[in-house]
Amino acid sequence: MIFLLKFSRSFRTTPTNSRNVILGIPPLYIAAKSQFLKFQIWNLRSKNYLDICDPDLLDEYRDIKFIDSKSKILDLSSPIEEDFVVYTDGPSSVFQTEFSAINFTVCWALEVRVRIEIFSDSLSSIDGLASTSTKSSFVLNIKGNILRSNGLVNLTWVRAHPGNPGNELADYFVKIPTDCGEILRVPAPYSFLKKVLF
Repeated sequence: MIFLLKFSRSFRTTPTNSRNVILGIPPLYIAAKSQFLKFQIWNLRSKNYLDICDPDLLDEYRDIKFIDSKSKILDLSSPIEEDFVVYTDGPSSVFQTEFSAINFTVCWALEVRVRIEIFSDSLSSIDGLASTSTKSSFVLNIKGNILRSNGLVNLTWVRAHPGNPGNELADYFVKIPTDCGEILRVPAPYSFLKKVLF
């Protein structure tokens, strides 16, 4: 191949297979076959995950350049005099469910106009909400709800360890819906889709 010849600067008489080995570039027919096999595996796996492959159930990314800077900054440090205390928890295998629990609580606070202190043992969820660079439409919508609550809601991290009655109760109740609860549809992040399909 001319590309290999020019790239390796070898003699024209050097066998093509030798150039492939020296440059670490597999022959074109092997690369094409590899991609075809990957596609076949993806196609077989995706039949088992049709719901996840549905574009309507995927979390989309937003271009945050056009979002007002005030909407990106979320102050979670100021305590409030709460009417209710809520502990949230989600299955450890589904990162988005913790966000859903937080969002449900925030929407309830907005609806009934009560002040709620939310305790979450998911530091990554709190960091995700506090981040000014997140592009997830799902997370940005939750941030918008928290900003609209205008001081009705505060979010605090709590260590996930035995001895905290509220956290233990949240851990107990989060296991019940896996047996008898309703299906909650949450947008799957693209990273989860890639992990499942590849």
